[in-house]
Parts: sequence; structure tokens; C-alpha cells
Amino acid sequence: MDSDTLLFLTLVNVFVLLLLPAEGAEYYGTFPNNFMWGLATSAHQIEGAWNDSGKSEHIWDRFCHAGKCWNGATGDVACDSFHKYMVDVQLLKKIGVTHYRFSLAWTRIIPNPLTGEVNHEGLNYYQKLIDELQRNNIIPLVTIFHWDLPQTLEDIGSWANESLVGYYKHYADVVFKAYGDKVLMI
Repeated sequence: MDSDTLLFLTLVNVFVLLLLPAEGAEYYGTFPNNFMWGLATSAHQIEGAWNDSGKSEHIWDRFCHAGKCWNGATGDVACDSFHKYMVDVQLLKKIGVTHYRFSLAWTRIIPNPLTGEVNHEGLNYYQKLIDELQRNNIIPLVTIFHWDLPQTLEDIGSWANESLVGYYKHYADVVFKAYGDKVLMI
């Protein structure tokens, strides 16, 4: 078994363990027929391709590259889902997932929030992922911000700088226009 599949199945096991009741043996091993099986990931933890296709640096890239993560770990490659998303979707399908929650990397969609220019390669990547999920009858749920603030915004004061509201609104508008009718957003 390759390391990507092992990591994926580990996440599934953790998810299932969290669902099992601590008491009430009558419920063990049974779920309603309409139970919605889902998994969740974050862009930084799974995508890799940290500087591919126009993506810029976010705060976790900077933090990891500064050597502050265990054993020098970074999200530079991670599970390489950016390049292997079709394989990942097949793994989701294989284990019976009906819903998949993933986050969008703001820095992949708008690499420099100060200019606001949209990176169409980033938009296309997420569109291909959404299309692949839907082709495989998996409902995509999107988190538009998963604590991976663009480093350029951190450098101007982070969320304490009120101008971030406008930058975030622009990002949210782009995301809602691109995917709002295709996914559930949480």
C-alpha cells in the first residue's frame, strides 16, 4: 500500500471512530441507509504544489519554511492532491464517501490580494476537482478560508488591519461567482 493510500485510510479511520457511540452496543456497526458519509481536508495539508500554477505563499508556507514544523515538515508536496486529485476522488468513491469537504487556497485563486488579480489556473484546478467529484456522485462542500491567510496580508497587519475585510470580500465574491451554484459552501 502506498503512503498516499495509507494516509487517506488513516483519516477515514479517525473519522469513523469519531462517529461511533461510546455506549449503546445496539448502535455499533449500524447507520441509517441515508447516512451521509463524508471526509474533509484542507488545501495546505493535502494539495502540495505550494508554488505551482501561480499560487503564492501563505502564512503556513512561511511558518513551515522557517523550520518551525516538526522534523522540517512542509506542505510543499503534502499528498500531492493538486496533481493526483483524480486518484483521490476514486479513493473517496471506493470507500463510499457521499460528501467531501475541502478548502480553497486563497493564494491559489488570488495570489496577490493587494492587486486582486484572479489566477485562472487556480480557479480551473478547483473546477476540475468539483467536476470530478460530481461525476462520481460525491457532493462537494467548500470551505473558503481554512486559516491559510496570504502572506502579503499577514505582512500588512493580518486581521487586525481593517482593509482585510475588502480583500476577503473580493476573494469571496470571486469564489461565489465561480462555484456558488456548484457546491455547498460552509
